[in-house]
Amino acid sequence: MKKITVVIPCHNEERGIAKVLDEMPVQKLVDAGYSTEVIVIDNNSTDKTIMVAQEKGARIICESKQGKGNALVTGFEAVTDDTDYVVMMDGDATYKPQELLRLVEPLDSGFCDVVVGSRLAGKTHKYSLRFRNRIANWFYTFLVRYFYLANVTDVLSGYLAWKKTTVDIMVPHLNARGFAIEMEMITKMKRLGFEMYSVPITYDTREGDTKINALQDGIKILSMFFKNFLWKPVVLKERHGKPHVVKVVSYAHPFTGSGLGNVAQKQAEYLATNGYHVSLVSSNYPKSKSVFLLNNVQHVKIPALHFLMRFHVPVPIPFITPTLIRLIKSADIVHIHDVLYPMSFLSVLLAKLFRKPIVLTQHVPFVEYPQLVLNGIQRIALATMGSITFAFSDRIIVLNEVVKSMLHTHAEKVVLLPNGVDTVFFSPVDQQEKEHLRDKHGFDTSRHIVLFVGRLVPKKGYEIVFDLTNESYTILCVGAGVVPEGMQNNPHIKFLGNKTQNELREYYQLSDVFVLPSYGEGFPLVIQEAMASGLPIITTDQEEYHQYVDKDFVRLVPRDKESFQKAIEEILNNRDVRNTMSMYSRQTALGMFSWRDNAEKIAEIYQGLLEGEKIFSSEYIAVIEEALTIQSDKRE
Repeated sequence: MKKITVVIPCHNEERGIAKVLDEMPVQKLVDAGYSTEVIVIDNNSTDKTIMVAQEKGARIICESKQGKGNALVTGFEAVTDDTDYVVMMDGDATYKPQELLRLVEPLDSGFCDVVVGSRLAGKTHKYSLRFRNRIANWFYTFLVRYFYLANVTDVLSGYLAWKKTTVDIMVPHLNARGFAIEMEMITKMKRLGFEMYSVPITYDTREGDTKINALQDGIKILSMFFKNFLWKPVVLKERHGKPHVVKVVSYAHPFTGSGLGNVAQKQAEYLATNGYHVSLVSSNYPKSKSVFLLNNVQHVKIPALHFLMRFHVPVPIPFITPTLIRLIKSADIVHIHDVLYPMSFLSVLLAKLFRKPIVLTQHVPFVEYPQLVLNGIQRIALATMGSITFAFSDRIIVLNEVVKSMLHTHAEKVVLLPNGVDTVFFSPVDQQEKEHLRDKHGFDTSRHIVLFVGRLVPKKGYEIVFDLTNESYTILCVGAGVVPEGMQNNPHIKFLGNKTQNELREYYQLSDVFVLPSYGEGFPLVIQEAMASGLPIITTDQEEYHQYVDKDFVRLVPRDKESFQKAIEEILNNRDVRNTMSMYSRQTALGMFSWRDNAEKIAEIYQGLLEGEKIFSSEYIAVIEEALTIQSDKRE
């Protein structure tokens, strides 16, 4: 049963609070699958508000700092962690508790993060809202809708509902003491990126006298509107003892096709579900909001130059901005991804300046390119930015033994930890669903499908994939890049461009085998996703892959057309081999590649640094490495 906590701020509301609590639809909520707790925050009442609320079964909290804003924040902070939804209403009986479900249902269905009860779009009693107050509300609502683009129809409503996670993120940013709190919440929630919508409600005449001073409070409300117009939610305050983690990666949502970005985002989301305040910093490409909230992670976008993208080099050159400086300064932990990016180097320098613990995840070793110029640039970057970053990092996470051996001079702070994959989201389907997905996407259900996922750059081996075209199967290529003219008209290969995660999942599920002739990678996330989806895997034989998979069940082959062609034909022409490899892929993904385990171990690393640990014990490192040695032990 899900839990709703109702927060009611009160000051001398003995008449109203009795009516509110009597009309609370507890049984109706139980029938709908909700338990209810009511918290009354008494704000220095001199009447019998506390006594009445206690008699009606409410939990009482006293807030001595005068003002509705102070009382509300105290109430929000008293909401227990087992709460799913938080509802706010006034104690003067102007709002109907019977309509509470109307506000909660859009949250429960996943439609939005916040629901605002709208008096202006609902039923308003003839004498409950004076004409001047109605005009003022229309005016303020117009301003917020026009300038903030907030999709609400009553910005001063005192009847709102939130997801509990939304409240946890919003509350540290609230500063209003009095009746400007509603304007502050609406405008800051919009800046935080929450999805907000209104539902019509009933507004009755109040029980007792009003506490609002029309002129004085009106000026404060208008001031709050202007004050928050340029406000940006950069610094997250710590709540409940959980640290603020700033993760830095070159590209992240809405950019698609970045393995590093996907890893950083998944880790951030799992940490956020465990109560951490996480800010994910990346370059603003493609251009989006400078700050927004997604899956409880605060995304902060930094302006950068992206001219290298035209040469298929995804390396942005960031600008130093006050936002980045303030964000790093506010952090408890700074976690960067890979040293060969100016974004990482800049963040490390700032973190060192502000004496913040630094965690580095080094995804790949030195990558040997065919172009001598690229190799030279890479060596210079490793010798300069890389050396400084390795030295400044307090802990270095690596994905495999090859990267670990590259860091032998920093061995005491290196931790082996594989990336994870969402094995619930990426999962296999039966033959009937596979054929349904092929029909849906317009593919022949009688032909085998070979899937490649990666950017159309030489490192990923897309030219080899094109050379594998064959009349007996169709090749699907998912990933960004320009398709060369000579590859555009082959009927046996389809270049699909970038796809969303939901679309990509379906392409894994409708395929028969996965190929990736790439080189110089740690252990690509797309291989892990394909394994979780139950696909047989064919990829380049690289030393760093041996610790992850058994060569008897994953085809690790030389990086040439003949080897990949032979492996594809062997798998497609033998159902038993295909089924065995499929089962191995799925079981290995379930046993080794869990985002939850990955995030928990990262959280342990953070905690160790915050508690002053500099080096992990050999026993702890052995525990982390244990999963990685299972496959080699089996082969022995």
